[in-house]
Amino acid sequence: MKRDMIKNRLSLDQAQSAYREFIQGDNIMVLAYGQGDDLIADHVHYRYIEGKLLALLPQGQKVYEPLKGLVIEPKVGLARKATLNLSFEVIDQDHDLVKALVRKEGPKVRHMVAHGNQVLLLELVNGVYHHGFRQVYTINDNHDLDGLGKKPNGQQMYDHSRLLVMAYEDRESVMNVICHHGVYETLTHKTYKKLEIFMKNPTCKIYDGKDNHFETTVEVVDDPRAVEDLFKALEATHNNYFKASKDLVLLRFRR
Repeated sequence: MKRDMIKNRLSLDQAQSAYREFIQGDNIMVLAYGQGDDLIADHVHYRYIEGKLLALLPQGQKVYEPLKGLVIEPKVGLARKATLNLSFEVIDQDHDLVKALVRKEGPKVRHMVAHGNQVLLLELVNGVYHHGFRQVYTINDNHDLDGLGKKPNGQQMYDHSRLLVMAYEDRESVMNVICHHGVYETLTHKTYKKLEIFMKNPTCKIYDGKDNHFETTVEVVDDPRAVEDLFKALEATHNNYFKASKDLVLLRFRR
C-alpha cells in the first residue's frame, strides 16, 4: 500500500490541478465559527466562481470570525479534504460575483437571493489540502498550492527530500532520497543485499511519483564525507531512515 502511494504521488503541478478540480467539484462546506464551547458548525452550499468562494446562507443565519471551512470528498471522506482558514464579507445581489452566481446556477439561486438568503464572499487566508493521507499541501490566499505541508506528526515536509520506490532484480525498496536538478542521492548499509546486487548490476527502475518512472544506473559512492553530508541533509528534512551514519554508503543516480 505504501509503495503504491509513492508510485502514484502527485507532483506539485498535478496536485494544483487536482485541488482546483476538487474545490470546484464539491458544493457542500462545513463552516465552523466561534471559539471553545461557543464553536458552531453549519453545512452550507458554496460555489467556486471566478476564483472566489461564495457561500449561500439560509435566511436568518449569521456567521462570525474566526471562520474555518472544511470540504470533504464524499467518496473517500477525510482522505481527500481541504481545511480552509477564511475571512468573509456579506455581498448583495448587485455585486458582480452574485450576478455571476445567478447566471451559473439559474432561477433557483436567483429566487433565494431575491428572498433574503445572504451570500458570503469567503476570502481564503490559507489552508491545507489532503490528497490522500500521505499527500499534504499548503494553500495560499490565491488558491495556489505553495508546496508540501506537514506530516501527521507535525514535522515539515520538503519537496526535494522524499520517498521513492527503487525496483531491482525481483524486489522493490522504499528509499529516502534528496533530489536536486534530477540528481538523486540516498543511503544504504554496507551489509544490505542491495549493495551487493548493485556492485554486480547497477541498473534499476525508479518510481518517483505519478508519471515520473524511469530506468537508471546507480553509482556507489563510498565516501565518508559525502555520506555524512547526505545523512545530515536527510536528518534536517525529517527524512532519515538510519539512526547513525556509520557503515553507510551513498547511492547516486540521475533522471
